[in-house]
Amino acid sequence: MLTDLQGSKRPINTLRLLIGLGVIALGLYVAWSSSQQPAAKPDPAPAETNGPELVPEATPDAAPSAAPSLKKKVQTQISNVTVRDHDGKVIFRGTVDVGPTLQRIERGEKLRFPNDGSVFENRERRLPKKSTGHYREYVHPTSVQQGPGPQRIVKGKAGETFYTHDHYRTFLRLDQP
Repeated sequence: MLTDLQGSKRPINTLRLLIGLGVIALGLYVAWSSSQQPAAKPDPAPAETNGPELVPEATPDAAPSAAPSLKKKVQTQISNVTVRDHDGKVIFRGTVDVGPTLQRIERGEKLRFPNDGSVFENRERRLPKKSTGHYREYVHPTSVQQGPGPQRIVKGKAGETFYTHDHYRTFLRLDQP
């Protein structure tokens, strides 16, 4: 006969056992699914700089596309990035690879965050002025953040692509205009 936490010889309620097993299974699933997100790897000893910089592409050709003449080449590596949480604490420092996020956006996949893929209203007016609905924002995950973190990719209908590591304070254009 099974015992409860107090050591008495009462049988454990089957429903409680099933709920407990369900909670454990859910926790394992959440841990597994969050491990499937691409993790940014920090540089071992980054130098302090004035801000993010584009890193030259390693290969001259971008991924093949259905209409190469309509696609702009988009930079995917940004060096010297310092990402801070909402309290100002440094949570990442190094080179950020936004390639996996850009590929996810191209495939039409969304993350579980409600603002991933939503209209970006450009309230800060730091991007070129366009009509409402022109820009969409996408979360670029920060490996040490449980929530969406401060990193975003903002894409315009004309293909213009911007990256922000500080939740819309500054933007870096990733496509070649």
